[in-house]
Amino acid sequence: MTRHVKKTAKQYAIALYELSTGTSADVESYISRLSSILKEEGSGYLLPGILKEYRTILTKKNELPEVAVHSAEKLNDSTVREILARLDIDAQTTVISHIDKEMIGGVFVKNNNKLFDLSLARRLARLGQRLKSLS
Repeated sequence: MTRHVKKTAKQYAIALYELSTGTSADVESYISRLSSILKEEGSGYLLPGILKEYRTILTKKNELPEVAVHSAEKLNDSTVREILARLDIDAQTTVISHIDKEMIGGVFVKNNNKLFDLSLARRLARLGQRLKSLS
């Protein structure tokens, strides 16, 4: 008698990560095959949780680029895409938006270990330094 052990979304995500690490194979093909297998077993409901856990693993290992964009007000999608393009950041990158009511204007962008301070406060501080150096 074969006994099936229930696997969690996290276990499947770890297996997916281990399968896809160090190979040139397309992760989407692994996910597609896993989805088919899960559906055959009646466990298709696990797929969203697996993908969430897989994303968490990639993020923890700094393999999934994330960009944090801080602004005084909510930015629309086209503005965010323009900011990413100007900073030469891949448009497929996950963007996490933060509203910072203390900001006067502009944006502050954190892309992995890089910081881009495009805030109005920073621009005003630079302008003040230039004016001081002229006098």
